[in-house]
Amino acid sequence: MMKYIISRLMLSCIAATELVEKGVYFRLNLFEKIKLKLHTRMCGACHNYMVQSIWLHRLLVKIIGENHIEHTHKQMHMPDGLKSAIISKINAQ
Repeated sequence: MMKYIISRLMLSCIAATELVEKGVYFRLNLFEKIKLKLHTRMCGACHNYMVQSIWLHRLLVKIIGENHIEHTHKQMHMPDGLKSAIISKINAQ
């Protein structure tokens, strides 16, 4: 019984990174939060990935603004011209 519970709570690193990215853009349910928290407590690489992913998202929002990114339930869409604006800002630095 204990093995079954542990196997249901444990994530692979691939599944953990998918939840990290999902959590950056969408709200995770309680079960997903618990599974991700357990995994990142044990896996230093996934913990570092989560920290860097959140940092990168916040940096992009700060640079280009949240209003330029449209969220949908299936995927994110980048408006026309946003890609060239990002490239020009990168090249300007």
